Amino acid sequence: MNESISKLSRLAFYSFDNVTTDAEGNYPASGTASPSYVSGWVDSAVSFDYSNNQYLSTLHIPLNYRSFTIDFWFYATNLSSGWDFSFGGQSEATSTGKCLFFNVHYQKLYFGFYALDTTGTINISTNQWYHTAFVYDNTTQIQSIYLNGMLDGNSTRTALWTAAGNFTIGGGKIGGSTSAYVYYTGYIDCYTISSRAKTACEIFLDAVLACYFTFDSTSQFNDSGPNFLSAVNNGATLTTGRINQALQFSSTPSSITINGISALRSDNTASLILPLNTWIHIVQTFSTTTGNYLYFNGTFIAGGTVPTDQPVGPYVTLG
Repeated sequence: MNESISKLSRLAFYSFDNVTTDAEGNYPASGTASPSYVSGWVDSAVSFDYSNNQYLSTLHIPLNYRSFTIDFWFYATNLSSGWDFSFGGQSEATSTGKCLFFNVHYQKLYFGFYALDTTGTINISTNQWYHTAFVYDNTTQIQSIYLNGMLDGNSTRTALWTAAGNFTIGGGKIGGSTSAYVYYTGYIDCYTISSRAKTACEIFLDAVLACYFTFDSTSQFNDSGPNFLSAVNNGATLTTGRINQALQFSSTPSSITINGISALRSDNTASLILPLNTWIHIVQTFSTTTGNYLYFNGTFIAGGTVPTDQPVGPYVTLG
């Protein structure tokens, strides 16, 4: 997979780390009925309650007659009190092509422009983090829905015509026979709007990659992953690496701390005598169903236990 994470054509990014500001500075959002914050996929997430009619709203975002991608993490806490739960959208009128919406419909993801719609195929469960992306390619005229990095549904549809109306998050108009506004109960985090159709590889990396640090001199502590996390250096120094540069940790206490990784957890331990002055490739994998697995140079070392504990904090320490 030869692909990287890019901010190219990013119109807005909402970290929801106790704020509703747009990191791009274009579309700050304000809350209706005061949504709150909870521990998120990364740092904090915004929390909505359908019964309180909570949602966020910002200015109109020009997505008509163009390609775009809207992707984010979500954690639904109620999908049983109705059949539609709205992640948001943008509506000029309840007529064909003039109402953008994306929601959970009968426990499946749903993406539409009003009468120009696409449905997903996988049932969504409550109390579980998911990554989703809603993509429209104006060149091929294809609507696509991705769930956890994999294609969940697509169809050929003409372009969105909406030229007016505020953009909303956590609630929105979806037309049809439903009430004027439909809301959502649960959490939303790391919300990105881009004015291009992201590739399937990009979306896969957005879903599976927490962070990526090259430790090269030009981007020593810059996260090249999808969440743009921060790293704090505590005495590590730059040296020649296996590829380009690397960080060197000394016997004097030194480390780097990567903040914001709330989703990772581990309770496995393993011991192995490591050779000195040799590059070693280390991989740790985790699944909620199979647990942690540790590999050195492609060889399995330990793992298989499904953890029952929770993360001790939203950070990872190296060194």
